[in-house]
Amino acid sequence: MKRLYLALLCLMLLSVHTLLAQDVGKKVVAYVTSWSSITPDPNVMTHINYAFGGVGSDGTSVYADGTSRMQQMIRLKSRNPKLKVLLSIGGWGRSNFSPMAKDETKRKAFAKACRAFCDRYNLDGIDIDWEFPGNNSSGETSPSGEKQNYTLLMRDLREALGDDLLLTMASSADPGYYDFKSCIQYLDFVNVMTYDMSGPPNHHSALYRGGTVGNGWLVQSESIQNHLKAGIPASKLVMGLAFYGNSGAGSQISLQEIKNGIASGKWTDHWDNVAKVPYVTDSNGAFAYGYDDERSLTVKCQYIVRQKLAGAMYWEYANDDNKGTERKTVYDCLLGQTYDNLTFGGVPLGSVGAGSYSAVLDFEQGQVYYASGADAMNADTWYYDPDFFARQPDGGYVFLPISGKYSLTADFTCNAFHIIPLDEDGQPLTYDPEQGTGCVWVIGANSSIGKPFYAEGSDSSWDEANAIPMAPIAGSKFRLTLEVGKQLNPDKVNFKLFHQNCFTGGEFTMTSKPRITTSSRIFTVSNTTSEKGNIKLRTTAKITEGQTYVFTLDTSNTSKSVLTVEDLETGLSQTCELSSQPDILYNLQGHRVTNLRSGNIYIVPSADGTWRKVVK
Repeated sequence: MKRLYLALLCLMLLSVHTLLAQDVGKKVVAYVTSWSSITPDPNVMTHINYAFGGVGSDGTSVYADGTSRMQQMIRLKSRNPKLKVLLSIGGWGRSNFSPMAKDETKRKAFAKACRAFCDRYNLDGIDIDWEFPGNNSSGETSPSGEKQNYTLLMRDLREALGDDLLLTMASSADPGYYDFKSCIQYLDFVNVMTYDMSGPPNHHSALYRGGTVGNGWLVQSESIQNHLKAGIPASKLVMGLAFYGNSGAGSQISLQEIKNGIASGKWTDHWDNVAKVPYVTDSNGAFAYGYDDERSLTVKCQYIVRQKLAGAMYWEYANDDNKGTERKTVYDCLLGQTYDNLTFGGVPLGSVGAGSYSAVLDFEQGQVYYASGADAMNADTWYYDPDFFARQPDGGYVFLPISGKYSLTADFTCNAFHIIPLDEDGQPLTYDPEQGTGCVWVIGANSSIGKPFYAEGSDSSWDEANAIPMAPIAGSKFRLTLEVGKQLNPDKVNFKLFHQNCFTGGEFTMTSKPRITTSSRIFTVSNTTSEKGNIKLRTTAKITEGQTYVFTLDTSNTSKSVLTVEDLETGLSQTCELSSQPDILYNLQGHRVTNLRSGNIYIVPSADGTWRKVVK
């Protein structure tokens, strides 16, 4: 985490049913250092980790750097009674962990010393920043069994701290240093140091792999997924954010210094739209610093919300700009402005955490509803699902699906309405394969499909928590509208229709009942062993940004469901709906072509509704 410490020594989305399962609020953990002098605003974080404390040379005591500075942080709780202040013990280059952790007597004595220290100074807990067990980075000899010793230390600390004090830890971006399946039971949450994962000419804290600039040994999304697989539940996982520019070799500068360099012409600013981070180059075009600002932090916070993580941690508070851009962005994105009088259709919307407000409504098809209490919900930038609503000139929302019970969530982290059909018990509605009614759900690769936006980057995992309901527009008809470049990735189309908002249960394939077929020339239903029922692009088809496709599933024949796909621009869906005039040609995407190009392949319709390809 904190190569800055070493340098100084040597010189940064739903559905309502998933949101309801989360904690009401996200955690925003700020590391505040002993060597900085800035007084933090206690209202833009939930936790302060004071850096640093250490293990005494005797292996049984604990101390803090700059006790008066630490007490200043503790006094901030008078301005925000909900604020928690912890002592972070360790940091880059700190030793004495290994000999203490391997000795049962010293380990237990140290744990008791931590409890006494917290009681003496009115601290709310201990954060262990041991960098890293078994790696020798602290300069001490690491014995065998270091992972086990770490777990034993967590156990003894939890016993000494009890249930009234917090115990957290800072984890490397690589979870391999720890046995999380054994030690997570003792921890309240884990702060993952998803930064300093490389240096120029690579990004050090990219969200996704790829882009115009290289990446390090890990990127944030990979690190988080690795930690989840290692045994940390999302509810205990806090993603690290970098409040500094990194040039490599331990050189870190503040966001204000980055902005000053851009303003003076010293550096040129760039944005990597795949990695989702900015960087600056010098006058020769060479990579100077990778950094984070409000653009990248907003996207990263959206990732945190979408992955249902516990929150965000950042290193470190003093490296923000003079306006507090980074800390305000993180706080607003994860905890957000609070609203007291939100309504939709006259029904109050209650907070469900993470900047989201929700209610259950009995919607009537064709009825107009109005949102009130926040201008954002009526702004042009607010996303409303066109399968569920049509916007009126006066700002009202016409409800399009069949009448019934639905949950509606106003999500201010991504400025969107999320709506979910419910059954009579208030649970997400499922599909009835015997009747062909209910609700059909869509799950796909996160980097392929999503509402209001798909997850850009290289995240190809399928997350059932991101299931999208098709709108039940009639008893046996369901609709899904996707705009290419927003809800649908033009390069990674890969999703599937399910009977429920999870993988376990029923699904639509070409072979098992209920079967699904399509005559679309652009999209196809896969029948391969590994991807049965997956909806993908045909090998000859391409889709481009800005195109909008409407997928309509007709399940009136319960043994053979039919999926039609209509391009909103051309109105084309099945091939037989095109004109049968032989002198009209279409390209492989179904668009009429008037300016023919030699050597290109076109589709020629015939009077009987069949098609043949021709080369002009």
